[in-house]
Amino acid sequence: MPPSTVVVLADDLTSAADGAAPFRRAGHRALVLFEPPARLGDGVTAVDLGTRLAAGPDEAAARMRRAAGAYAGADLLIKTVDSTLRGHVAAELRAALAGSGRRAAILAPAFPTEGRTTVAGVQYVDGVRVDESAFARDPAHPVRTADLARLLPEAVLLEPGALAELPRLVAKGGVFVCSARTEADLDAVVAAVPRPEEVLWVGSPGLADALARHHPRTPAAPRPELPPAPRPLAVVGSANPASRRQLAALRAVAGAAVHTPEERGTEPGVLLRALVEEARRTVAEGRADGLVLTGGETAAAVLGALGATGVELYDEPEPGIARGTLYGGRLPGTVDERADRQAREDRADREDRADQADREDWADRVDRDGRADREDREDREDRADGEDREVRVDPARREDRADPADRVDWEDREDRADGEDRQAREDPADRKVRRAGGRSAGEPDGGDPDATEAGPRSTATPDPSGRPGNTSPSGSSGFSSPPGSSGPSARPGSSGVPDSSGASSTSGLPSTSRLPVLVKAGGFGDDGTLVRLSALLAGGAR
Repeated sequence: MPPSTVVVLADDLTSAADGAAPFRRAGHRALVLFEPPARLGDGVTAVDLGTRLAAGPDEAAARMRRAAGAYAGADLLIKTVDSTLRGHVAAELRAALAGSGRRAAILAPAFPTEGRTTVAGVQYVDGVRVDESAFARDPAHPVRTADLARLLPEAVLLEPGALAELPRLVAKGGVFVCSARTEADLDAVVAAVPRPEEVLWVGSPGLADALARHHPRTPAAPRPELPPAPRPLAVVGSANPASRRQLAALRAVAGAAVHTPEERGTEPGVLLRALVEEARRTVAEGRADGLVLTGGETAAAVLGALGATGVELYDEPEPGIARGTLYGGRLPGTVDERADRQAREDRADREDRADQADREDWADRVDRDGRADREDREDREDRADGEDREVRVDPARREDRADPADRVDWEDREDRADGEDRQAREDPADRKVRRAGGRSAGEPDGGDPDATEAGPRSTATPDPSGRPGNTSPSGSSGFSSPPGSSGPSARPGSSGVPDSSGASSTSGLPSTSRLPVLVKAGGFGDDGTLVRLSALLAGGAR
């Protein structure tokens, strides 16, 4: 039976998308999120915890531990690592293992289809040790060692021929580094673990591929609707020459809207905020029907400004490219916001009509019951007068001579009539309060989903990732933009995230705005990449 819930804890957007994409291909629903969700749905949920950009290993470990603890109940729990060992590999692995409470961690960082292999516990890229490759000079996270035994002294190293020992070792607990040169080696690692839910899986997209192949979903979950976006907005957060060439090629395509830094020497944070505000306003004004985002930090900032928490994955048309629809978005002026406002107005109108009908029905009942009561009293009085004339006795003696049973029956009818009269005269609003268990008029009934108050659906609560929340972009734009752009406008409230207990602060948030989006987290290849990505989004589902 395939796992119901799969969680991928990633250190950046690239890892999150790469971890989710194989499961989408294997038939699972796949979400790539920038904020940890309050609850897990079926399928794979890949969360970018942003630990690659953390101030240091301690901060990265704290975020990872909280997130692993929050989602320890997932059927499959996967911690991604870069296949070149960049980032806080050891600190995050230890933190995730401790937070998850899992018995053991299996580390398999090989990604054979991209030339990254693990041989005798040493990581290679295209046959070169990663600490002797260009990744050793990475400006943010230079790789200091390719030797996993040195990186994780507590780990046990396992070659492909020793995997028969893996079940026994996992039962004892610990950290195990599995060498792999081929995809078949990674498949063997996954197949060797009899109870995958007891293990923290740590690896690159190669391991995610193997896990997805071993746990397909049949029948496949339906893909999200992906409408064509003939007017996509390409957002490029880089001013390097390769980006300039890409933008020049894209500008030659009619209808393409591009935003890119034009001012060199400006502080990067200022440029990013202005870029994000231009993109937000362009979407809000309806001048773009899709997004092409390049660069993980830029993509996260733009989607956050649109009120989104991530992307529901449609597919991975090329390695490192996530295509899907905006997830969790709510932006004033968009289709979702207008539809939601119309729904609230329709509901209020229905309630007004129901209240009017209730009042009219109440008035009719009062009038009808009043007439019946008067007629009944007159009839009783007429009968009493007839009896009085018939017996021709003093009223006091007549009462004494009346049958006691008749007196009791008459008094009982009088009591019931009085009760019905009081009920008929009760205001409908009071009856509504009484039925609701004492709630005041207008107060939402917790059992009625239509009684929820309108207004903002999310509030800020502590983030298990420990990552600071989004900030409102501001400042003047130093970027090229389509004609008709106006000044910065107010941004809607940012969406909330749960605390480590899993308490929801986004349960009322609409699930998605369905804006098509394509995210490329890495750099550019050839000069036609941006044009090709825009064409992929413009074509829609195919």
